[in-house]
Amino acid sequence: MKIFKTTKIAGFLLLATLALRAQDELDTTTLQRELDEVMILSTRLPSSQLRSAQSIYRRDLSSDNLHNQQLTMDEALWYLPGVFAINPLNFSQDLRISMRGFGSRAAFGVRGIKILLDGIPATTPDGQSQLDHFDPSQLTAVELLSGAGSSLYGNASGGVLDFRTRRHQTSTFGGGISLGSHGLTKLNLLGAKVTEHTTWQGNISYMGFGGYRDHSAAQTVNASGALFKNIKDGLLALRINLTHSPKAQDPGGINLDQVGEDRRSARDRNVLFNGGEEITRGSISTSLEKQINGSQKLM
Repeated sequence: MKIFKTTKIAGFLLLATLALRAQDELDTTTLQRELDEVMILSTRLPSSQLRSAQSIYRRDLSSDNLHNQQLTMDEALWYLPGVFAINPLNFSQDLRISMRGFGSRAAFGVRGIKILLDGIPATTPDGQSQLDHFDPSQLTAVELLSGAGSSLYGNASGGVLDFRTRRHQTSTFGGGISLGSHGLTKLNLLGAKVTEHTTWQGNISYMGFGGYRDHSAAQTVNASGALFKNIKDGLLALRINLTHSPKAQDPGGINLDQVGEDRRSARDRNVLFNGGEEITRGSISTSLEKQINGSQKLM
């Protein structure tokens, strides 16, 4: 029995050795197979918004925005399906936006959603977006793209929000003032010069807010300008924006007992360490829209 077991083990080792040697001698390049070339041709046919295969929603804010306070960007999101915004009046923590669940885990700010302003990305490469340089008074439309198609716009695949600002069609000059409770003051001054091929326009606004709670005041100055130049079958645009927020206090969170005592009170630690933020931001962007080979613009 011992001799039989020894012979069986030796035979197994011999077969394993021969298999390994055969594998080493095998030329793997002979296994390569050249495939026939496959060519795929497709055309991007012009289609309207209603015929598009993507989940798209567009809202015109030209009339809606006139009746809003024009303080925060959540006013433009009230009309969009599947979009939820909270924390609008805490100018230190910024507006939090959730689209179909994406962005709901963000401690502050906007994550998981691509934000565009006039087609220019406001989302950083890590997927975080800032809305501090957006002036709600200048919005005229907002477009929503949800679903898997939004991944074409970058790593924030939860969806895309594209905000559009006003482009004046006639020369104008004007302004406005809004006053409200809790120290609210909103000033706005705008002007535009429109010629046959060129449009110059500018806007400056100031917002001051004392806040409903203690240690929740905010101040923001936003200045923007744009140059539009009509070229052959297209439009060249140059935009400049400057935002300065010297004060944006954070009142922090309080518990239920503190709410019962004084619901307007702020967290003691936030007051002690003067919690808040100060922002100064500037940007210059340019864009070119041009029709090629008689193509039509998608609506």
